[in-house]
Amino acid sequence: MERNIKNMKISNKYDRLVRKLIAGESSSEEMEELAHWNVVETKMKKQFDAAKNIVENGAIERRIWDKIDSRCQAPVERSQKLQLRYWRVALAACITALLIIGGGIFFFDKGHTASQRIIEYTEVVSSNSRLYVLPDSSKVWMQAGSRLRFSQDFMSNREVWLEGVSTFEVTKRKGHNFKVYIDQAFVEVKGTVFRVQSTCQDGAEVTLFSGKVDFNVKASQRKVEMKPLQQIVFHPEKDEVILKNIGNISWDEGRYKFVDMRMDDLIEAIHDIYHIPVELDRKVARNDLFTGYMRYDDPASKVIEKICINMNLKFKKETQKIIIYK
Repeated sequence: MERNIKNMKISNKYDRLVRKLIAGESSSEEMEELAHWNVVETKMKKQFDAAKNIVENGAIERRIWDKIDSRCQAPVERSQKLQLRYWRVALAACITALLIIGGGIFFFDKGHTASQRIIEYTEVVSSNSRLYVLPDSSKVWMQAGSRLRFSQDFMSNREVWLEGVSTFEVTKRKGHNFKVYIDQAFVEVKGTVFRVQSTCQDGAEVTLFSGKVDFNVKASQRKVEMKPLQQIVFHPEKDEVILKNIGNISWDEGRYKFVDMRMDDLIEAIHDIYHIPVELDRKVARNDLFTGYMRYDDPASKVIEKICINMNLKFKKETQKIIIYK
């Protein structure tokens, strides 16, 4: 009995360490401890042996992927797949406890021993802006450089981990809320459209276009309910949550939609989305109305250019800002 209790404590300990690693909250000491876990070392030795065949057949695999790439855009980058299947096998012991392998992540479910249950995680890495559809048909409009992780049992546990910038169109499923985890916080929804920027200069951001979401801070267990056309800026180092209203922006299949928006409100909305300082010259009428679309992956310069063409205006770049003028 004493031995069983001891084994249970050890299992719970490593379960906690792995969950912290997946959430991106592990310290270097915790990752090192996890790397020397005998279960991980045994698992990785087997996968390293298997990886030898992958390396030997790398040229063949690359040719296959070249043909696939020529026909469609895979949601997970080819180079990332090769890295996950070989280089992370070789190097993860020194970097991330050898847990991210083969396009997925594994950890042991709470209440089970390592030999009983392994949960696989899928990681999607986007080098270009693209649409990724989750198993529940929820859409994720990923911007370049974003990473998304979710478990193989996603349909019963709708949780994802995000690094970068993505807009979510969440499909409603009764009794199955949807959670997006970012640094030290998470967003919980039922069915809605919202944009998440996990890291930016001003802190993490959540922008809600439709529906309702709850923004949850892990440390303080604070919950903030958001309504449509609101934005939260979260500073994890201060445990600070700032809630503000944004302009009349809607979302339509990968595009921001503006309808009869005043120029001064439009410029503020552009700042909220792109974090660029834009000013209207005093000769530009603030109450002129703008209607139009902007793609979610349009660079800021292209957005400003579209606005100016639509409104018969011009723009110029100064040292720290953009000026729109007649």
